[in-house]
Amino acid sequence: METVELSKEFVELGGLNVVNAWILEAPDDDHVLEAVSAISLACHNNPVGSRRAVKHSIVESLFSLLTKPVRLGLKRRALMALSSIALMDPEATLRFSNCRGFQLIAEIFYTAEDCMQKSILNFLISATTVTKMYCAGKLLVSSGIVEALCDAAVDHRDKEIRMNSLAVLMNIAKSGKEELVAVRGTGIVSRLLRIPRHSEAEMDAKMEFAQVLLEKSEEGIDTAAGQEFVAL
Repeated sequence: METVELSKEFVELGGLNVVNAWILEAPDDDHVLEAVSAISLACHNNPVGSRRAVKHSIVESLFSLLTKPVRLGLKRRALMALSSIALMDPEATLRFSNCRGFQLIAEIFYTAEDCMQKSILNFLISATTVTKMYCAGKLLVSSGIVEALCDAAVDHRDKEIRMNSLAVLMNIAKSGKEELVAVRGTGIVSRLLRIPRHSEAEMDAKMEFAQVLLEKSEEGIDTAAGQEFVAL
């Protein structure tokens, strides 16, 4: 499945059904990991595969792995597969939410190792892509993860985690008035202003975040939003 064509053929031949059954019945984590990897490849940049994955309850199967005492690498691979599906089919995000997935993600994120946090953030970026799923921002605000994302965006020692946390927060802020208020209510604006200047890429990310707040101000969503970023 190194190409989209092969992935589509795999899906058309019923491969997703086979690997989904293998997730539930495999004798050990190594075999489950192979099945999850196959799902991730089959659904990557493949809308048909992603729709089939949603239809055949693969989202729920992948979510179940996040709740089990399996090894960290398997949970990360499950999140990777969920990211691939969510990017191609917005209903995957709703299915994940219906499993109380965002609440689980919020609980995991607080105490997760760096590698797991990166996997979570990659999934959240997929789930909160504004053109795909507007309600994801509201769901994340309800889950209680916004504060943790703000802490990571400001204080985390890892540059990738800081930048991806800010990317998720930006998507949340874009999604609606209540979501923007929730993000700004954490005090992230003033906190970002106080941190040392990092790399040029991080400064660009902060400026993009500021632009989102300013644009929402112009739309009348929050008349004060973004003004504190002028000095950035």
